[in-house]
Amino acid sequence: MERPVEWKCKNYTYGCNTTMCTNTNGFQVTQSGNHSTFWIGNISSECLTWTFYDNNNNFGKFDLKTNGFRKAETYEITQNDNGALNVSATLMIEIPNMQRPTVWKYNNYKYECLARRESYNITQSGLARRESYNITQSEPVALGGSVTLHIEVAEMTGIVFWKNNNGRYECNPTCYNYGNHEVTRDGSKSTLSIRMVSEQDFTWRFCDLYLCSAKYTLMTKGEETETTTTKDAETTTTKDAETTTTKDAETNGSGDSLPTYAYVLIFISVFVAIVIIVFVVIFKSKSCIKVKTSITKYISCKKG
Repeated sequence: MERPVEWKCKNYTYGCNTTMCTNTNGFQVTQSGNHSTFWIGNISSECLTWTFYDNNNNFGKFDLKTNGFRKAETYEITQNDNGALNVSATLMIEIPNMQRPTVWKYNNYKYECLARRESYNITQSGLARRESYNITQSEPVALGGSVTLHIEVAEMTGIVFWKNNNGRYECNPTCYNYGNHEVTRDGSKSTLSIRMVSEQDFTWRFCDLYLCSAKYTLMTKGEETETTTTKDAETTTTKDAETTTTKDAETNGSGDSLPTYAYVLIFISVFVAIVIIVFVVIFKSKSCIKVKTSITKYISCKKG
């Protein structure tokens, strides 16, 4: 449990902020560690259903009854064995007069028995990750400006609220519309309109009954300009690089490649040169043979 904590019914809210708790003649709230109590001095029919929230997205609802108030009970969950990773385990709980629907819940996972089914077959739902709750922004904003955040969640369920470090603004079922913040909800869509944006308005989360979004930080006008400039610079650099590469390729291609007729002329020239060399070699060889033969004959005649 993490402060601030709140006990809320309709437009009435009592709780503990980071330093102090509500302490009046009619209502008193305490919070210590993982425990919080809420004392109501004079119960009225106007507020019989109270909901508890803390800063760590824990929540619970309690319905008072004018005849025979029921008390909150803590029930023990037992386990069939010690369990370990990658092995099976069974959790068990026994509650007098248990009624459907029943739900086992862990973080973003929910396993339930629906009221319409006869058997207690477990179904699984609510498997969407937090990242699937995507918040969008109407436009970049600056301090003192106005902006609207929007979210659309399939099967949006229960109380919905937008939360920052300064507080929470919800539809339960009446939607918050005071000061500089206004919340709307229409089926699976919800919006948060912020007027006179302050430094406390830059980070938000959206939650419904089962899931919360990741933290969303407002995009400011300065960030948009910087991002655009960076993208333009990257685009220009990329284009310049592509142009340079293309020119280099063209230059290299022009230096290395020759037309077909040039190759033909080179081939013919080489062939002619080889033929000439062969003829010269043959001619010289024959002349040498004739000379040697004549000299030999002359020497032989002299000796005779």
